[in-house]
Amino acid sequence: MKTVQFNLEGMTCGGCVQSVQRALSRLEGVEGSKTEIGKVVVTFNPAVIDSSAIETALSKTGFGVTQASA
Repeated sequence: MKTVQFNLEGMTCGGCVQSVQRALSRLEGVEGSKTEIGKVVVTFNPAVIDSSAIETALSKTGFGVTQASA
């Protein structure tokens, strides 16, 4: 398993958090996530999905997405 954090611009409420959680739950290989306003930490199986695919899915929720530095 691998864990990565993404910063999310434009999140303002609990509904935003739910949108992100819903998008992540649809991705095969995502094992878990913790979403707060402004960021999400995702645990995933790198043999199934990579961080760029997760970033693409997150950007489709309408928020600005950047991967946080390790």
